[in-house]
Amino acid sequence: MKNKTKLLLLFLLIIVLCVPIITIASTKIGILVTQGDSIKEKERLLEEKQEFLNSDQIEEKSAYYLAEDLELKNKLSEKQLENQQTQEKIEKIINKFYKEEYNEIKREATNSDGIKDGTLNSNEPEAKLYNLIINIIETKELDSEELKVLKEFIRDSSSNIKGNDELKLKMQKVYQD
Repeated sequence: MKNKTKLLLLFLLIIVLCVPIITIASTKIGILVTQGDSIKEKERLLEEKQEFLNSDQIEEKSAYYLAEDLELKNKLSEKQLENQQTQEKIEKIINKFYKEEYNEIKREATNSDGIKDGTLNSNEPEAKLYNLIINIIETKELDSEELKVLKEFIRDSSSNIKGNDELKLKMQKVYQD
């Protein structure tokens, strides 16, 4: 019986020692197998990139983006031309009624440091220009196109006015009428 007990103890000892070794070995082998798979995956992706770079897809996409870029540039230049034409119309209307005052405001604007700390006080050239336009809208005989151009200008500009609530209210009143 001693031999059977020894044999049984030896068998249990082998099992107790082998199970952790086999578990560790299987995870290491499994990791190596997965790493091998990821290396194969990386090689496959690299081949796909090379195929893409060699294909005509790049030329097609480049042509698409180039056409889109040209379209945006054309729209931008059209908008700039439209803004310039609108500005010329506004200047023409102002010069029609207040040429000297407008020229004085332009001189002040070129010598001015601009709007300080984001607020607009009534002595600044920009405020004087808005008041001049409001005066034209309220007191002068304008045709419908001139009135529309000036009101649109006042409406678009009023959202940028800060710190001068009186002027902002006058502007809102003018373009709402």
